[in-house]
Amino acid sequence: MINLKSTILVVILPLIALSGCVSTNKTASFKGTEFYTESGSKVVVGELLTEQGFPVDHIEIKVNKEFINYPQVAQRAGIEGVVRIYIDVSEQSKIEKTRVTRGIGGGCDEAALNLIRNSEFIVTSKSTNNNTVSERYYISILYVL
Repeated sequence: MINLKSTILVVILPLIALSGCVSTNKTASFKGTEFYTESGSKVVVGELLTEQGFPVDHIEIKVNKEFINYPQVAQRAGIEGVVRIYIDVSEQSKIEKTRVTRGIGGGCDEAALNLIRNSEFIVTSKSTNNNTVSERYYISILYVL
């Protein structure tokens, strides 16, 4: 017959110990600039990355805070997550094209596109790898309730 104490020691205690090892902080590994909405929800604008996933050091992003938005529909539905967008930036610092490559719905995809389209991208120098500056970059926007 299985002893209740041994079951607790063998099954439940390791699970409790392991639960402390798993991070529940959604922003722990997400690098970016945090903004808070009026409702207290967090919107984090991530780093600009190359297609290979390397940080971009020759373009500065100025986020227009007026366009920070966590849609009410998404908040009521409990939608959280990352919207990933690609951006084509010209050598003249103009956004030529944007598109959501991974969305979460609830109006967050559109809100993220609107935020990026209304932000300023300033080409500070040529890329360090001597590629042309007019190329595709990726940025992620994190929505956390």
